[in-house]
Amino acid sequence: WMFFDKAILLLTAKNDLPAAMKYFRKILAACERDWTSACCLAEIDICSGQEARGFGRFREELRRAPGPRERADILAWRGEMRLLRGQYGLAVRDLSSALAKGSVFSHCWLGAALLLLGKTVPALERLRQALRMRPQDREAAVWYGEALRRTGRLKEARRVLQRELGNDWAAVNLMVLECDAGNEIMARKYFHRIGGKPGETNLSSMRAAEGCGCCAWRKATAACVRIRGLL
Repeated sequence: WMFFDKAILLLTAKNDLPAAMKYFRKILAACERDWTSACCLAEIDICSGQEARGFGRFREELRRAPGPRERADILAWRGEMRLLRGQYGLAVRDLSSALAKGSVFSHCWLGAALLLLGKTVPALERLRQALRMRPQDREAAVWYGEALRRTGRLKEARRVLQRELGNDWAAVNLMVLECDAGNEIMARKYFHRIGGKPGETNLSSMRAAEGCGCCAWRKATAACVRIRGLL
């Protein structure tokens, strides 16, 4: 357990998947039934392109879940991974089930999956609920801003997303919003917020990252920029 904080830092802040995997394996060697570390390994597998192995880990952890609350959280986690892999229908199924079992984390990801299926009204309802329950949920705020942008509520979208500019996806959404509005100067401004401090975006690194499965946000960012002729 003493390695857990270090492993999480490597996974979430450093994006060093091999190093994070090493520490999670150490944890599981000492405590085989640590479902959180096992699910972190499943996430790493999926983000590394090993989807079958990753989702297999999730199935095993669902089978071994010590109680209903843990099962709900594992379902929500798997639903998040299905969302990130573009399996929106399966994500809705997992997240709806997790929500019914009491997972508070499901509202955000369920709203996102519904949004990406084109179901904007229930998506907005879920995302608002996520923010009512957890106002500090920055991911839900960015998804809510994206939902507002996709439904043409641009003034509201700007207001929500500008509060979240520490998140790269907020900058991506604002860049796309301004591109679509024909504001190239503002679009470039937000583009240069992606991946670091203002003015520090490394374009060659972003291009190199396009083929990297664990850098899905960079791939999407580069694609958005390329399509709109800003590179």
